[in-house]
Amino acid sequence: MIDFEHMQLLRERLIRERGGLTLLALFERDGNRGRWDLMVAGGGFRPLLQDYEIVSRAIEETLSEEERLKIGRMVILSEDFEPVVKLIRRVQHVNGSGPVELENINFSQFLIRTALIFHAESAEVGAVHA
Repeated sequence: MIDFEHMQLLRERLIRERGGLTLLALFERDGNRGRWDLMVAGGGFRPLLQDYEIVSRAIEETLSEEERLKIGRMVILSEDFEPVVKLIRRVQHVNGSGPVELENINFSQFLIRTALIFHAESAEVGAVHA
């Protein structure tokens, strides 16, 4: 498993570097047991190479090698992507107090076996800023 404290360090780093964050989560997709998708939204992140590099650097500096190997995919999403908005509404606000765990949820066209939400803040009310 990926250590909660390490994910909190990653959350804090991304907020510090980008000034905000809407979503930080780990998804374990159905049929992909033991491999996690890291989901990031907000903070001005866009699905561009430079933003993937920023997140990758932060991952390398906050997670152990063993933890990094458990992340099979990194996905940067728009903070107004409808599945992101719905997920944030569902969990309300998560601001580093501990992950919210959801099981067997649909996210876009994917069945997510387990979702660990480390940060969820609606863009409408203002995502956390450094």
